[in-house]
Amino acid sequence: MTKLVDDATVVRLGAQLQSSLQDLETLRRAERSRALRRVAVLIGLGSALSAAGWVLNDDPEWVVLGLLVVAIGIRTWAWGPYTQFKDKAAETIMPAICAALGGLAYTRRPARYDRIQHFVDAGVVPSHNQPEVVDLLRGRHRGTDFEMTQAVLRVRGGRSTDTKFRGLLFAIAVPRDIPGPILIARDEGSVGNAAVGMVKRFADLTRVRFDHVGFEERFEVYARDPEAARGALVPSLLDTFCVIDDAFDRQGLQAAFVGRDFLMAVKTDTALTDPLSFLDPLGRPDAIVSALADRLTVAHRVIDYLHGDRPDGRQPAAGAGKPLAAHG
Repeated sequence: MTKLVDDATVVRLGAQLQSSLQDLETLRRAERSRALRRVAVLIGLGSALSAAGWVLNDDPEWVVLGLLVVAIGIRTWAWGPYTQFKDKAAETIMPAICAALGGLAYTRRPARYDRIQHFVDAGVVPSHNQPEVVDLLRGRHRGTDFEMTQAVLRVRGGRSTDTKFRGLLFAIAVPRDIPGPILIARDEGSVGNAAVGMVKRFADLTRVRFDHVGFEERFEVYARDPEAARGALVPSLLDTFCVIDDAFDRQGLQAAFVGRDFLMAVKTDTALTDPLSFLDPLGRPDAIVSALADRLTVAHRVIDYLHGDRPDGRQPAAGAGKPLAAHG
């Protein structure tokens, strides 16, 4: 695969951003100190509340209350400086990096992302009622339009919140309509799939099996038209899904073809556009640029895989058929 940002460009962008990164380091120190002061205040308040309640009322519930004050305060009040620093860092660094990557359109905190419902309807991510989306990127690579974003999807009910998905969402255009929907779901075993609601959700779809051991060990395919699914998911494309899964350390990849959209979700805790530490000094400018360029070209590499490229140079076996993106 072609390296989208060469070493000379990395060095040039690093030099271009050096002054801005020095300003960010000054901001990081100030915001870190502010956050630590807030944590100290909360710990002191929580400890005083626990001690007073214990001494005056001889009630251990006051200790629990004190711990809750500390935990909730850190998540809300003390977390503010961290968020402000991260937002400022993205605002400072991202425009130059996106321009070097062919003019990526970038939104740090989009007001909403309507495509999430498409992922839910296709069965790629679970239902939820509290979506959080950051770092939305739109671009074009090898004549293919794509979107990529970081999402945390939660279900909130009463006083509890359950995180259903945390990771990356990809929406990639395909060159022709695919008779669908076709769902490439994680193989959790019959008990596991029933537990996550697959039996109920895909009652109108048929399980489609393939003569591809590596693929069948990881995924289950469901389609409304099994023959169309077999025609679309040629052996080399099945191999491609295994390659992409390996590239993401097998962290729960699921995908679907719906019309001319290829929708894919990958679980990961790694922030998409966040190579800067809040607690430690910032690294070298060229190292920061290189890390960002690597993360921001994830969708590019997925598209390369769909075109048949392989990270280790391996090519599909003869007669395996063309990957989907290479079809006319």
